[in-house]
Amino acid sequence: LKQADQLLARHFSGELPYFDFEYRLKHKDGHWIWIHDRGSVSSRTDDGKPLLMFGTHSDITERKTVEETLFESEKRFRMLFENSLTGIMVTHPDGAILAVNPEACRLFGRTEAEICKLGRIGVVDIENPKLSGALEKRGQIGHFHGELTYKRFDGSIFPVDIESGIFTDANGQDYAYNFFHDITERKQNEKTLKDSEEHLQLALTGAQMGMWYLNVKTMGGSIDSHAAQILGYQKDDIPGEKLAWDSLTHPDDVPEIEKVLINHLSGKTPYFESEHRKQHASGEYRWVSSKGKITKYDKDGSPLLISGTILDITERKLAENTLTKQQELLSKLTQFSIELSLLSSSDNLEEFICKKIKESTGAVAVLFSEYD
Repeated sequence: LKQADQLLARHFSGELPYFDFEYRLKHKDGHWIWIHDRGSVSSRTDDGKPLLMFGTHSDITERKTVEETLFESEKRFRMLFENSLTGIMVTHPDGAILAVNPEACRLFGRTEAEICKLGRIGVVDIENPKLSGALEKRGQIGHFHGELTYKRFDGSIFPVDIESGIFTDANGQDYAYNFFHDITERKQNEKTLKDSEEHLQLALTGAQMGMWYLNVKTMGGSIDSHAAQILGYQKDDIPGEKLAWDSLTHPDDVPEIEKVLINHLSGKTPYFESEHRKQHASGEYRWVSSKGKITKYDKDGSPLLISGTILDITERKLAENTLTKQQELLSKLTQFSIELSLLSSSDNLEEFICKKIKESTGAVAVLFSEYD
């Protein structure tokens, strides 16, 4: 009311051409409504004092509600704009920069005024071949998401993940929003991971080993090309599921493999280790050594992923089998020699040897020689 009185006084004195004021009045129902009063003095006394005033009295509650909603929306946007950890730029589609938030200023190493003065050409790496395609896509469908490169104040280039789109205001003016993150660290981590994987693949190739992965929850998995080649297949020849991989295992070996796997998943053993036979693409069975370990757990602490290696040990197994047979033969020959040496002169040598031949399960050749 005090402000209304002041405005009236200024109008009565001739300082203001009319009285114009917005204020709230209590409705008879008890709620408050907004009123817009506008009027002017229509006649005065002979000495110039206001005598009669004419004006309008309008309910503007709906308009004020919309304005307050818009104000709150703008306030929230401003808070987001100023405090976001994402770089934000508001631009014209032609590249003129209208506003930049503090995070964008920090990433560029410049003030908002400097960035706005430079425009797109001053902060975007225009030599990046992806830029033209990004702008073209945004122009065609209204938005773009991908990776580009920006320029810092010292001219250094840094990679960003950017979301950009076109929007039109109430007046029909087109603008562009640009949200971006510095992904330098992520790109470095990706390169480190890629280099590590390449080194691992070189090591596996040199050791003639393959890699396999098993999702414990879904029993789905995958093998690399080296693992597939051990069995004479291409990687895509073997479906990514445990059942497909198990189908290549010798039936007699499956129960023991399952037992070893369960023991590892239950925590009874620190790792999974099994030597068993798998069917080669040629149809023959090859011996392999498979070793693995739980490398990822679910949120509840239960096993989620097992990673492991596979190695062809067929030659080793054949050598072990040959050695075992040789040792068995040597043991029999040794025993034979001992028994032979214990024969007395009265024992029938020929009868003894024939008995041993009958006991033997393999081929035996006997040579009798008589020396004077």
